[in-house]
Amino acid sequence: MKTAFRTIILLALVVAVFGAAPRVFAAAEANDGDAPVSSTPANPGPTEKTSAQRIEEYKEKLLVKPTAAEQTRLKTRCQPAQGISKTLATKVDTSHKARAAAYEQITTKLDKLVAGLEETDFNTTELKAQQKKLGEMTTSYAKNYAVYKDALADLNALDCMADPVAYKAALEVARATRLTLSREVAAIKAYLTDTVPPQLLKAKTALDNKTNQQSDDKKDAQ
Repeated sequence: MKTAFRTIILLALVVAVFGAAPRVFAAAEANDGDAPVSSTPANPGPTEKTSAQRIEEYKEKLLVKPTAAEQTRLKTRCQPAQGISKTLATKVDTSHKARAAAYEQITTKLDKLVAGLEETDFNTTELKAQQKKLGEMTTSYAKNYAVYKDALADLNALDCMADPVAYKAALEVARATRLTLSREVAAIKAYLTDTVPPQLLKAKTALDNKTNQQSDDKKDAQ
């Protein structure tokens, strides 16, 4: 009885957190700014490398090297663009921290909830599958954000006048990874809004009914 009651309270808290999540995500998205966009798929790699090593990898991934004329145009535009992307880097880092904190809060409470539900007779199979899926989604987001953060840092720090090809290559990686992040954020938001809450409400209803039945049984026995 006490276990079920504690779990119901935790469920109510988790449902409240999920209800507030869209507002948190909206606030985070407002800080994203006008981020670079591209249709090129991202190819995340390890971030434990130097900037010079990453830039060489960016160049290797560049499908079409800029012509001499294109490099000249890049030289005339890259420094002002770097000023804009430095501001962007600050904005997206702020939004990432808010989003990551929201993900951590939700996953932590969901972990505790699943553990609590396992002490009752509620079938947690579906909820545990959702818990695992959410963990995979947020982990992928975190890894891709690390790639994006590195690409922006490299883009802003390199000498674009001396190496416009490196600038172009870093820009393409930043754009591609940003597109991947946008898709992942949208998918996580939809998952937390449309997929997980119905299962939480199902669990809450089942436990509410069980608690009410136990209370009625206790009254009848008196």
